[in-house]
Amino acid sequence: MDNFAEYCTYYPYASDSGMPYDHAKECFELLYKSLLNIQGQTNYYSENAYYINRHYDNIRTYNNKQKVTSTALAGIGAAIFSTYAMPDGSYINFNIVEKRLYITIDTNGGNKPNKLGHDIFIFALDNKKDILSFYSTKPENISDEELENGNYENEYSKERAGNPCNLTSTQKANGIGCSYYALRNECPYDSSKAYFDCLP
Repeated sequence: MDNFAEYCTYYPYASDSGMPYDHAKECFELLYKSLLNIQGQTNYYSENAYYINRHYDNIRTYNNKQKVTSTALAGIGAAIFSTYAMPDGSYINFNIVEKRLYITIDTNGGNKPNKLGHDIFIFALDNKKDILSFYSTKPENISDEELENGNYENEYSKERAGNPCNLTSTQKANGIGCSYYALRNECPYDSSKAYFDCLP
């Protein structure tokens, strides 16, 4: 579908549907069924049959310095913790926050390590161009000084600043930008190494 993300994130100011994004349910089901098709499981889908819940205290940051918190990830955290189990054992979910379509994948389901940038990867679709963010835009390193002195409106904007994926960050969302490097198979701190060869 052309302009898929724009369609999915459509937000009428006067909505009678009871949902803030009128097309969300349709889009989520379409994405889920498409993934099942790819895995050769066209008849696997039934509404909410494989919906599972996860807990924040089981998820760690990229460098294992912090536990991931709901307030750090804000709305995008729902894509990690409210999840569909796929036939291949992975977990996936789709979430719409701030008019952005987020896709989160846990490559090995409930198995360890359950860390951002290790087995959990977050993507977002630009709602005008259908381009994956955290892939088209390289994450930035934000210094502790910049974090302390920056003008952040709330906790989650501070913890997500720069879409962190690095060894030293103490941000509670460190790892949300790692999909950029994983898709390129590039180590975030040493471009001569492959991504999974340099995990902390």
